[in-house]
Amino acid sequence: MSTMTAFELMDLLSLAARASLLLAAAVTLGWALRRRAAAARHLMWTATFVGLLALPLIGLLVPDWEVPLLPAPGVPSGAPVSVAGAPVSVAGATRTGTGSVGASDDRLLRVLAGGPATVAPSPPIDSRSPDRAPWAATLIGGLWAAGAIVAFVSVAVGRLRFERFVRTARPVDHPVWLRHVRELSARLGIRREVRLLLSAEAATPMTGGFRTPVILLPESATTWTPERRRVVLTHELIHVRRGDAIRQLIGLAAVSLYWFHPLSWVASRHAAVSREQACDAEVLDLGTRPSEYAGHLLDLSRGLQPSPAVLSLPMIEPSQLERRIMSILEPRRPGKSAATSAAAVLLVGVFGVSAAIARPVPPQAGPTPVAGVARVAPAARVEPVVRTAPTVRTAPTAVETDPGTIELESPFAEVAPPRQEATCQAEGLRGNFSGTMGMRDTRREMSGWHNGDVIIQKYMDDDLRLCMRMHGEVVMSDDRRSVRAVGDDSWVVLESEDRDLRRLVIDERGGGLSFELTIDGRRSDFDGDAQAWRDQMFVVLDGYWEASRLRGQQSSLRGQISSHRGQISSMRGQISSARGQVSSLRGQISSFRGQVSSLRGQISSFRGQQSSLRSAMRATSSADTRADLEREMAEYDDRIGQVEQQIEEYDVEARVAEVEAEIARFDVDEKVRGIERQIEEYDLDGRVADLERQIDDLDADRRAEGIERGLEPEVAALRRLIGRR
Repeated sequence: MSTMTAFELMDLLSLAARASLLLAAAVTLGWALRRRAAAARHLMWTATFVGLLALPLIGLLVPDWEVPLLPAPGVPSGAPVSVAGAPVSVAGATRTGTGSVGASDDRLLRVLAGGPATVAPSPPIDSRSPDRAPWAATLIGGLWAAGAIVAFVSVAVGRLRFERFVRTARPVDHPVWLRHVRELSARLGIRREVRLLLSAEAATPMTGGFRTPVILLPESATTWTPERRRVVLTHELIHVRRGDAIRQLIGLAAVSLYWFHPLSWVASRHAAVSREQACDAEVLDLGTRPSEYAGHLLDLSRGLQPSPAVLSLPMIEPSQLERRIMSILEPRRPGKSAATSAAAVLLVGVFGVSAAIARPVPPQAGPTPVAGVARVAPAARVEPVVRTAPTVRTAPTAVETDPGTIELESPFAEVAPPRQEATCQAEGLRGNFSGTMGMRDTRREMSGWHNGDVIIQKYMDDDLRLCMRMHGEVVMSDDRRSVRAVGDDSWVVLESEDRDLRRLVIDERGGGLSFELTIDGRRSDFDGDAQAWRDQMFVVLDGYWEASRLRGQQSSLRGQISSHRGQISSMRGQISSARGQVSSLRGQISSFRGQVSSLRGQISSFRGQQSSLRSAMRATSSADTRADLEREMAEYDDRIGQVEQQIEEYDVEARVAEVEAEIARFDVDEKVRGIERQIEEYDLDGRVADLERQIDDLDADRRAEGIERGLEPEVAALRRLIGRR
């Protein structure tokens, strides 16, 4: 199995987080629609599954919206902020989010320019060894892929089982059955051919097939009464008209892809129940009496044994039967509403697009450089850091030595890459990244820290690629157009790639700086033109970094607004959860009473049969026939006695009293009042207004656009320099 990069792992985690947003919204919406028509709920779940399958594609077609949802990197508190590969901590510095530092940027620049500062702890950054990330990424990616393969294989096996059922079944050729199918198909507006088959392997009526729908009936169907025949065919043909086989397949595909997510399985169960309840409601709308329909379902469920999964729509699922019976016997059933269905689909669409454009990031994902290059005042020398081992960095330190000089130590426990491996291609990098990242067409742009190295990669409109990477301890000149000094095991790489790839590696050799320039891999002289190209690269990349920093800071502030709103949504979700728990308890009460109603319905059915037998006894003069009828009457008396005993043993009032006591102990009203007080004290409007003022004051878009406009002549000058040889 190929090694999965940390970037690909982040994409997988980001997809999981986006799916969580959509599924959580759908579950909440499903709860809100619990008293609406089942058809609207099932349509909402179908739209949710379509959205889950479309998430990866939508995420590629629309811009990202950073949302602080992923966990922050975990390292010990107090690790210093790194600038140009070296950690520097400034008292009062405030981290504002992914890809930026806080309002203390100017102060930090003054410190690096030689001014006084107080060294203090700053926000944590990820100091885990980068070579672990590919293994962790490979393990997680492998587990996900294995689970998805198993899930898709199980769906395929279910499909093969259904096809085997169809192959071994025999057609129903009885004219009465075929007439019923034609009449009901015409009534339901079904124009496709529907095959009707008898199968010895079908324990319950089921529907399947995509191009040509198939209704499979058990062998016992030949003994059914006309009423049961009509009810079963109506139910199965409604599945055909609604296209439930395709909708079921979409749901199974989504669950197979997101098999690791508990909410996907919750959504699948709710979708299956709402699908059957929607069909039940249509059967009742066509004139079937609820008690009669419930009786048929109960009779069909008797003796039903668990069987291997088949990719079909079985009429009887024991796990759903109780909820369906309760819904069927509900005296006031909600009617269909096109407006409700449209609103449900629209809301799912809004949630789906929002989830697709959301790019989950750590809430405060660590430091990024304050500019494209390190800004440090002139220094006559850079004191090397003493290491006990030449290749592995020690604990992070930052010590002020003399005015204008800061001794720096890299905080990343990593093995320094060999000088000949210095590269600036962001697409091939693996490991830990903190900063801003995006795609320009199919090309990756980034600005931040990669395994402790400063890195920025930018694409111009004409496909010109500019890139800079700084590793270790780097000191820049005042005008930021040249490198003053680099520390041990440190280097700077500059790359521009258009018609050719121009790469400059700057490191320290023999007590001085070394400049190695290659063009398409061939050594070239570091002459005046090359030096001008180097200086111009620093200017351009520094400007783009500053624009990226402003936008990153604005994105972080907006992320804080989303975080605050998410906190309130979470509190409101607690209210919904509390009320939902009480609703669930009240649903248990309804279930208890519904069970008793079902048993009493059986008694009514038995007594109806006795009435028919009495009529038959009055109409016959045969002593033998009367004796047979009296025996049947006695059998029904025994059945009635047994059911009455079940009702008595069920003791519904005691069960109801126990649940009502639990509801009283839960005290949902007090819980809701407490959460509402927390929401009020949180002052969401005030917090959001304060952050929006900061966003307005930052004026990031205008300032960044101004920087980029100002860079246009600098980029033009750089292009002219790149054209020289």
